Amino acid sequence: LTDSSNGIFIIQVLCMFVTIIALFKISLLITSKKLYGIITVIMSLIVLTLVYGDGNLTEEYCLPLLSISTYFQLKWLYSYPVLNCNKFYHSPILAAIYGFTFGVTFLTRITNGITISIGVLIISVLLIFKKQYLNLAKNALFFMCGFGMIVLPFIIYFTYHDALNDFFYATILYNIEYKEHMIPWISNCTGNDIVQYGLLYFTSYSIFLTSLLSLINHKYIFAICCIICGILESYLFLSGALFSQYAII
Repeated sequence: LTDSSNGIFIIQVLCMFVTIIALFKISLLITSKKLYGIITVIMSLIVLTLVYGDGNLTEEYCLPLLSISTYFQLKWLYSYPVLNCNKFYHSPILAAIYGFTFGVTFLTRITNGITISIGVLIISVLLIFKKQYLNLAKNALFFMCGFGMIVLPFIIYFTYHDALNDFFYATILYNIEYKEHMIPWISNCTGNDIVQYGLLYFTSYSIFLTSLLSLINHKYIFAICCIICGILESYLFLSGALFSQYAII
């Protein structure tokens, strides 16, 4: 954009601005007090400084869409449905947003999309449970449309350049090989490693406290979502390398 790093800086500012707005909106799901939202944003930025590194990493560019998708999923899971409600509906437009977001994580590192994938799974299970099959089918279609909107141009581009196999290897297969050959940091960790994990990955395992508080407040669906997220993310972060930027998501 500017023939210098300032161009990257502009994109980073835009991404962070969108992320902050989404975090603020998430806080308003709990209370209408704007001061609570401001404190939420400040605390999030403080935690982010611990794992941000030098910036310009794939996780940073996933944050805006992950935060927006998380907002809509939390709004639906936490504020709207209960199992005995008569009206049970999820907007296909939101499913398209989830699909687009998942496409972005697919093009960077697919594990960045763990949280929204769990949200999609739980929403799908609830729609099946309430026998909302038509709504589920529409959501699935729109999810695929959102996914295709971001991924399809890349597939066309790499196909045109006869490099589609390289595209899939770089985005999926290499990551699988990388994971298979990686020695988990916890297998030969030191005391300093454990302290580092406790500090840098606080946002991943603190979700278990969130699930407990949700159970106390009878938000059972949301609590289940938190528990599954916490288990899968903990497995991901404990079975790989202890790179701080992984915790950004």
